[in-house]
Amino acid sequence: MQKLVDYIGLPCRIARGCKYCVANALLHFSRVSLSHGFDAHSYGRVFSCKMVTSLKLGTLGRTVVCTIHQPSIDIFDAFDELFLLKQGGEEIYAGPLEHHSAHLIKYFEGIDGVSKIKDGYNPATWMLEVTSAAQEAALGINFTDVYKNSELYR
Repeated sequence: MQKLVDYIGLPCRIARGCKYCVANALLHFSRVSLSHGFDAHSYGRVFSCKMVTSLKLGTLGRTVVCTIHQPSIDIFDAFDELFLLKQGGEEIYAGPLEHHSAHLIKYFEGIDGVSKIKDGYNPATWMLEVTSAAQEAALGINFTDVYKNSELYR
């Protein structure tokens, strides 16, 4: 029965994907949940296909928005810009990433008390660690206020 459902569902997903790619100026790709039967390797292959498609569509003048959760260095480095929200939905960074996340790293390392990233460490993981609620409390700062008073915000 599952094979029949997969067989019937495939043409629908392909048709829907083609429609989205042709007809829309804005595309949103949400992450594929690992709880839906994907192992880490399969998830990486699916996300890689999405990234290649996204990058190709981006070069065609389409805006591509992706929701990502703890990406690998390679996936994170494929993005041009980042819109980062902390828990509660408050904005703490919106801007360019640049090559190897140089702009993001420079911004957060410029905040007093934020630890420097170690060589070879994943910038996405580091960013989540240094901007956590626990770090805000330990540093006695509010990353939303810091961002709103920054040159990046203006």
